[in-house]
Amino acid sequence: MSEFEWTGRVDQEDGELGLRWHQLIDTNHQNDTIDLIGFASDVGVANNKGRIGAKNGPNAVRSQLANLPFLIAANVHDKGDIAPLNEHIDDAQFNLAKQVHTSLEQGHFPIVIGGGHEVARGSFLGLHQWSQSSTP
Repeated sequence: MSEFEWTGRVDQEDGELGLRWHQLIDTNHQNDTIDLIGFASDVGVANNKGRIGAKNGPNAVRSQLANLPFLIAANVHDKGDIAPLNEHIDDAQFNLAKQVHTSLEQGHFPIVIGGGHEVARGSFLGLHQWSQSSTP
């Protein structure tokens, strides 16, 4: 998993209302509530003859979030990116499923940012595995 460097402007004169995502995002794996999970892949897009660039999606989303006001009452943890090695999309999707499942087991809310449509399979598999292993 890669680490994105959360940076941005600081507006001290606005107090708490001026706090931005980059000031409050948790990269130390503590007090998590929402888990951001990046899926950086162009494999599915390329296989479907689409325009590549989806692998840049997670960091593009983070860059846009970084300077937005942080107005939610939750802790957000950036779990980094999952990316296929040697174009093996299945392995990456199973790794994504494991991360989604782990987040749900810990009582966190996973949000997968990415990529192309291939985020759906790993996200669903993780949710399905968790729903089969948890008791209502």
